Amino acid sequence: MSGGRINRTGADEVRTERHFGAAPERVWDYLVRPEFRALWLAAGEIEPRIGGRVTLVFDHAALSLPPAAAALRYRGDNLHRVVGAVTAYDPPRLLAFTWGDHGEVCFTLEATGSGTRLLMTHNGLVDSAAMREVAGGWHAHLDMLVERMAEQTPDDFWARYAVTSGLYEDGL
Repeated sequence: MSGGRINRTGADEVRTERHFGAAPERVWDYLVRPEFRALWLAAGEIEPRIGGRVTLVFDHAALSLPPAAAALRYRGDNLHRVVGAVTAYDPPRLLAFTWGDHGEVCFTLEATGSGTRLLMTHNGLVDSAAMREVAGGWHAHLDMLVERMAEQTPDDFWARYAVTSGLYEDGL
């Protein structure tokens, strides 16, 4: 795993940061371009404007090669959608959108001397169980983003998620 622990930063919020040896414009592409985002999170469109529709199509099995089978608990999650709306859009610095009815996700990109600092915040989480689940998921997905941006092929998403979700079993 690439690191980047998820931390609780409020009653309903988790946050993490990651660093990339690439310009903000390149990291931005992995957030907004469906063909790049599908490599680490989900395919689907993000309309490039405040109020624009967000449709994320998750196919967790396809995130790794060869495609990985989900653990029994998550068999129904290998292909699902999250629909939301863009709440902030300022390329290549800020992207935020609602996550269905499960809060809002915000990505902030900042140029550094060695590349880009990405800050990810997910708020509107209803309870500790949701925070743990979301923390494990974001940790696994962002690890995959780090690897994809380094032109590496990630391993089995579900095996990775089993490890990252375990990091938060005792809370945040």
